[in-house]
Amino acid sequence: YFRGKPTTSAPCFVNPGHPKNSGLDVFSIRTLLVAAGVDLDGTSFLGSGQSMRYEGTTMYMDIHYYNAVPWYGLLGRASYY
Repeated sequence: YFRGKPTTSAPCFVNPGHPKNSGLDVFSIRTLLVAAGVDLDGTSFLGSGQSMRYEGTTMYMDIHYYNAVPWYGLLGRASYY
């Protein structure tokens, strides 16, 4: 999601997982790869003949976290975009 609407491209909103008895926000590698449209078994780059899983890849993430809105105060839960 981005600005309240479903999206299939960046930027997007990814709901975090919450481990039992933990206040942590967790994102699985699988979820992040799917959100980025990355297929590890696809061709790494044209002409390589190897998969991205074999060659490796890099992912850059820009995470925006907030739990307050000016003039409203604290939100009921944290928000990401």
